Amino acid sequence: MLRSLEVTGLGVVEQAQLHFGPHLTVLTGETGAGKTLLVEALQLICGGRADLALIRPGVDAAIVKATFEEKGEMVTVERVLPREGRTRALINGRPLSAAELREEVAKLLEIHGQHEAQSLFEPASARDALDRFGAIDVASLTTARSSVAQLRAALDRLGGDAEAARQALELQQYEFDQLSMAKLTNDHELDDLAIEIERLGETEQLQALIARTLELLAGGEDGLGARDLLRQGLRELEGASATLPLSVQGAEFFEGVNDFIDQVRDFGTSLEVDPQRIDEISTRISLLKGLVRRYGTNLGEVIAARDALAEQLLAAERLGTDRETLERSLNEALGVLEREEEAVLTLRREAAPHLGHVVESTLRELGMAHSQFLVAVDDEDAGDNVTFLFSANPGMKVLELSRVASGGELSRVMLALHLAVPNGPGSLVFDEIDTGVGGVAATALGAFLARLATSRQVFVVTHLAQVAALGDVHLLVAKSTDAALVNTTVRELNTIAREIEIARLLSGSPDSPTALAHARELLARSSARA
Repeated sequence: MLRSLEVTGLGVVEQAQLHFGPHLTVLTGETGAGKTLLVEALQLICGGRADLALIRPGVDAAIVKATFEEKGEMVTVERVLPREGRTRALINGRPLSAAELREEVAKLLEIHGQHEAQSLFEPASARDALDRFGAIDVASLTTARSSVAQLRAALDRLGGDAEAARQALELQQYEFDQLSMAKLTNDHELDDLAIEIERLGETEQLQALIARTLELLAGGEDGLGARDLLRQGLRELEGASATLPLSVQGAEFFEGVNDFIDQVRDFGTSLEVDPQRIDEISTRISLLKGLVRRYGTNLGEVIAARDALAEQLLAAERLGTDRETLERSLNEALGVLEREEEAVLTLRREAAPHLGHVVESTLRELGMAHSQFLVAVDDEDAGDNVTFLFSANPGMKVLELSRVASGGELSRVMLALHLAVPNGPGSLVFDEIDTGVGGVAATALGAFLARLATSRQVFVVTHLAQVAALGDVHLLVAKSTDAALVNTTVRELNTIAREIEIARLLSGSPDSPTALAHARELLARSSARA
């Protein structure tokens, strides 16, 4: 669940800090107020493309930070867009690539809107939705495929030359031993070491600064210090009675200088620098960078290479190097794989029309009375290639969803799928999925969103009063303009302010008594439904 969102210096948003609860949160506001920009902030959190044009004038960087609660633990995701330099992505302070960010946040949050829902076009996403809908367990299929892949890899290693196969195995063992000796435990060790050596280097610089300060104050081999010069000046004053008050003040000042010198010396003594540790870190960094150059682009890929070598060596030890035995085992594994693929294919073919019917029924209740939604399962293998087919209008041919659906239609298809298919991310964002919807369909859309929000955290950017009235929390996005710059603010509405905003959505006239009465009626119905 998304707990909070902080946005700084992003477009029209100077500073926004929002806290969220479960269930349904609606966002409304005038066109151009900045509702879409808040969605774009979440898209950045999801690993979306960083557009530097979004950085607010007058700031050095745009920063978006989201905090999720996942299984009782807090997960902080941050995206930084500097005006100069590379963008940064972090999870709990750990840097990672945009691709890694997308993979991690996809488990927590999904965004669907006029230009989103692209995952519906991907066979893997469609297949996953079908398997979850039909409660299809593919664990045995995955195991069977892994066994076939391992046996084929073992035969490939043997090749046609037993001696070459032996040498290849020895090389794998050598590389694994080298990687094992590196004792890699986490993929951000290089960052940690860089921070530590920078800190140690700063301590060395500080020690040198302390030494120079002591030399200036207390003197050294090369000459007198400030204290010596002060003492000399005080002695000059001692000879004249008229300077007695100055001598007394000077003596007190001299004692203060002594005290300060002692404090500086004590502080310098407290600073600890371990040259051996600096050498150890430098050697370690050199080793790790060498491994990164050889095995990938970061330590995560080095660790993955080590683990892959471990699996290959284990498989070679387990499977042996006898060609006839391996070929016999492969034939048996292929037979198992064929049976598993046939079983999964049958289950997918059985589940596909049921999923299509459920989604189609929901779409018709959402105002798409003539829509058709089909789930096509390919005949090859286990039917891994799953495609969603769609038609919104009567007499039109059912084609791939990506070819015929508009942004609003895609969003409603995604909503229908989320209602039909269990599990998935705990937080969902729907951006203006009410385009082209009104009347009874608008009421149905709101009801479906509210129903979905009983098991998920749902955010909806909407222009429909029927949807806005069903929100557990109502946020208003408003724009203000001064002589220099536009600024967008977001605030939670109380009951009275909410009536006014829903009246605006209904009629465009928030002061209209008729619209206000209708707004109160909508809110009363929503409260009764809850």
